[in-house]
Amino acid sequence: MKAPLTSIRSASQAVARARTGALSRKQERMLRIITEESAALVCLIEDLLDMAEIESGKLALKFRGCSLTEVARAALDCQRPRFRQKGVELLDSLPALCPAVRADAARLRQVFDHLLSNALKFTPAGGRVEVKLRRERSCSDPPALQELLIGVIDTGEGIPRQDLQRLFAAPRTDPYGSPRAGGADGLGLSLAKFLVEAHGGQIWAESGPGPGSSFFFTLPIAR
Repeated sequence: MKAPLTSIRSASQAVARARTGALSRKQERMLRIITEESAALVCLIEDLLDMAEIESGKLALKFRGCSLTEVARAALDCQRPRFRQKGVELLDSLPALCPAVRADAARLRQVFDHLLSNALKFTPAGGRVEVKLRRERSCSDPPALQELLIGVIDTGEGIPRQDLQRLFAAPRTDPYGSPRAGGADGLGLSLAKFLVEAHGGQIWAESGPGPGSSFFFTLPIAR
């Protein structure tokens, strides 16, 4: 299924690049929808394949020393056009240098992609999403262990307190509760949870009664 969708996506992108103004405004809009929806379906299929590997215990991680700032900025650079198109400001509050983490950089990139996509989906035009990173002391044993805390903070739709605990569970099908606690995004967030915990970290969300939500995760600093 992935191969045909990839072909559709590539073909629509090629048409968009090659057109010479012969398309009407409605046709251009339909072409954009085809491109965006096929891309979303490709991502969903990739997530489903990853979940199948996780459930079968076959998902392998390739650990090495890497810079979390570099991984985060690669995700930010890739996502900027989508944020710009929607009119949402994407703020980079990452330090130029940070301690290395022992991680699978490609899988950490997935975590950032899912958190940024989730924030963008629920943040209206004129809003903003900020990515932060700081070093702090872990609360776990041993207490002297140092870790990095990453935050993806948005000004979008808030999340009711009762839904915070189930955000990272498998997607729900019931119509009640916050939209942010179910649907396709639930799959991405459950994948993010597995990947963060596989790296020895933790992930959680915070939100008040009003608008705005914050997603945080930690990763131990390489020793």
